Amino acid sequence: MTKTEQEFLQILRAAVLGEPLPEGFSVGEAGALFALARRHDLGHLLSVALEGTALSRDSELFARSERERLRALWRSGVLSHEEERVTAFLDREGIPYIPLKGAVVRALWPEPWMRTSCDLDILVREEDAGRAALLLCRELGYTARGETYHNHSLYSEGDAVHLELHFSLTEGGTSDAVLARAWEHATPADGARYVLSPEFLLFHLVSHLATHLLNGGGGVRPIVDVFLVRQQLAYDAAGFAELAREAGLLTFSEAVFSLSEAWLGEGEPAPVSERLGAALLGGRLYSDTDRRAAVEKARRTGREARREARRARRRYFRARLFPGRDRLRVLYPALERHAFLLPFCYLHRLVRLLFGRRLALALERGRASAGVTEEEKTEALALLSSLGLMP
Repeated sequence: MTKTEQEFLQILRAAVLGEPLPEGFSVGEAGALFALARRHDLGHLLSVALEGTALSRDSELFARSERERLRALWRSGVLSHEEERVTAFLDREGIPYIPLKGAVVRALWPEPWMRTSCDLDILVREEDAGRAALLLCRELGYTARGETYHNHSLYSEGDAVHLELHFSLTEGGTSDAVLARAWEHATPADGARYVLSPEFLLFHLVSHLATHLLNGGGGVRPIVDVFLVRQQLAYDAAGFAELAREAGLLTFSEAVFSLSEAWLGEGEPAPVSERLGAALLGGRLYSDTDRRAAVEKARRTGREARREARRARRRYFRARLFPGRDRLRVLYPALERHAFLLPFCYLHRLVRLLFGRRLALALERGRASAGVTEEEKTEALALLSSLGLMP
């Protein structure tokens, strides 16, 4: 671990736990520290940890972090406002929904604005998804910008907030059988809101991090989320373990817990957790092309892994190319009045998928994949295997 990474983890701990920085704390390369924190969308935490110290006086590092703090406060305010609008609307329409990820765990951070997020994640039942998306576009001014096999991608006016309206939590991996049962682990709250059990909330966070890793991403923030959930919510450890075991994530979850305790608790990390921590610190919050290419090359090793990847791709492309009419109406509102346009909408989607920006993205990934060395592929494969994410 580099000195900059050590400094970053000390600042993370001070900001999240409200502890003072170690006596004599100093910063080696201020630019590198700020770049690392900002890469993980946590640049604002530097000003939280450094406030009141000698480094907060006449420090460019502190000044830059203060600007990040103001930006984080603004982002949090906008996101909270939209969350209130959307959930109040779903309540009025009687459409059951479950807040996910950041919409839940930000309340566990010292201040909600400290847990930044780039989008708002909400789960609705699959049979309600098309109607909910149409109503959000019609009544609240959202714009549909595409969909995947598990969510509608909607944007508020001015693209201020990206709403991922999920109708499934499945992600094309070994966790799908468990994730598909999310509603079985949810209980009614107020209005149309449901809340996930603490065990399933924790499982979803761990599973989502595994998916990010398998796509070349990760980041530090999910480790903080896991730590805070385990510290503040009373969850059934045996119940969580059963979910993780069924999904093939028991080894991975143990490594994540060990790492979270090493970074923010009192524990010592297991060797595999140290390697996981190095990968997360060295990456970005979301997948970057080069790391994703290395992981994809590594995952092509093994017959079962290849079969699993083919099945996931088939599910993905079927849902992308031929969504149901309700889902298609979200992207093509004219279908509400002119049903005869359905074949032309499918044709337009096909052309856009084949020749739009997704082709450029595929070419970018292809170029990155060609540059992946055997050493990088071996390293990615070894890490995924030691975490139990590869057969």
